[in-house]
Amino acid sequence: MFRLLFKLPRVVQDQREKFESEDLFKKHVREGEVRYTLHRDRPVHERQAKFQAGCRDGHTEIVNSMITSSKEFGIDLNTRNEDGHTGLMFACIDGHIEVVSLIVENRKKYRINIQQKDNSGLTALDMVNNKIRGMVNGSITFKPSLQKLRDILEEAYAADNHAQPSSKRLKLQ
Repeated sequence: MFRLLFKLPRVVQDQREKFESEDLFKKHVREGEVRYTLHRDRPVHERQAKFQAGCRDGHTEIVNSMITSSKEFGIDLNTRNEDGHTGLMFACIDGHIEVVSLIVENRKKYRINIQQKDNSGLTALDMVNNKIRGMVNGSITFKPSLQKLRDILEEAYAADNHAQPSSKRLKLQ
């Protein structure tokens, strides 16, 4: 009995090669993998809501996988909620620099409109600038990430419009 409880697994020469080449092992590896399925069984509007939630919560991995799989799964990355906010706007509002950078970097390849306006007529850059104005006026606490967000968005807007980034900016101290 004692011998069975502590029996060590047998090691085979070239174990890794055998594991990678035998069909039985390959089958178990495929079946046992954990994959993010992008909620494949859910309707498209729920997947789009998950993209926006990932942007709002700053989940870079989820946002990246949804961006790269958007064509395959029919996810519209420019979808707006009832207030007209896009995933980019949610990421800007909450100051998620990595998510904003990811969206801006992939805007051309996946046709993400970074200059889209919400129901109030504000773009993501306008939202960041409004927060910065609030910080200068003292109504919002300082967030260093807002300057970085503004720089990222201004460069992207300038590149899309073939112009220079704006030099008329409020300076934060």
